[in-house]
Amino acid sequence: MKKNYHRIIVILIGLCVWTAYIFQKELGRYALYSIVSYTGYELLSILVYSFIPLTALCTIFVAVKIIRKKGDKSDMVFVVLLALLFVVQKNILTRDVQWETSGVATVTDVNKYEHTVTIVTGKEGYEQQTIQLDCPQMFLGLIEENRQYAVTFVRDSLEATDGELRSIEIIE
Repeated sequence: MKKNYHRIIVILIGLCVWTAYIFQKELGRYALYSIVSYTGYELLSILVYSFIPLTALCTIFVAVKIIRKKGDKSDMVFVVLLALLFVVQKNILTRDVQWETSGVATVTDVNKYEHTVTIVTGKEGYEQQTIQLDCPQMFLGLIEENRQYAVTFVRDSLEATDGELRSIEIIE
């Protein structure tokens, strides 16, 4: 019974740290480091990233205990919970990975109804990539088709064909 209380306390501490991390990550997106400094945010990130291998090791340790028939029913529930937490942690961290790209691009289409712009990156005669970007409404009225701009956008991977426009500047 005592081991179950210890497990519950460890899981609650982990959930508190993860909640703080997600909250700070959202504030950090807008550079609002008023609650926790940037250094604190980075230290919290290191702590959260260390939870993934720790969760995996604990899962393996308790699973081996069950396989050797030295575990009880609460160990089986704990292994399932740890495996679920491992998957959730991994998904949260991999979802947050985005690539920011800056460069010169030609706008080929502006869709004011869907709030998107389509750009082509790269020079003619070289490898070009067409990317559809979600565009803030304040930019839509200012962007002209078939014109070059200096753009910054984020996307989930370098091969992704969609993303989000962060900044745009006219090249004269």
